Amino acid sequence: MTLHFGWLLLCKNCRHRVREIVADNLKKRGWSLGWVSLLDGEGQTIWVVDAHCNDGNRFVARADEKLAAFIELDTKERRTYRFRRNRVEIGNLS
Repeated sequence: MTLHFGWLLLCKNCRHRVREIVADNLKKRGWSLGWVSLLDGEGQTIWVVDAHCNDGNRFVARADEKLAAFIELDTKERRTYRFRRNRVEIGNLS
């Protein structure tokens, strides 16, 4: 599922569903998730989403909207593990 910036236009219920999908996909890939909202010095809400895996890896994403934080976390995880999978596949060729 590719969302890029289309998530900005989603209704509130749709945003909730997309967050659920992202969280479910991360959990299926072996991640444990947690999230919290904080207030910055100017009183604006900041969302922090944290994922960790039994292999010791951890990702943290921060954003001004919960959905944006989830998508950022998912993107970081996908890029990192896609890179690692490609390195392993290339390493097996030699």
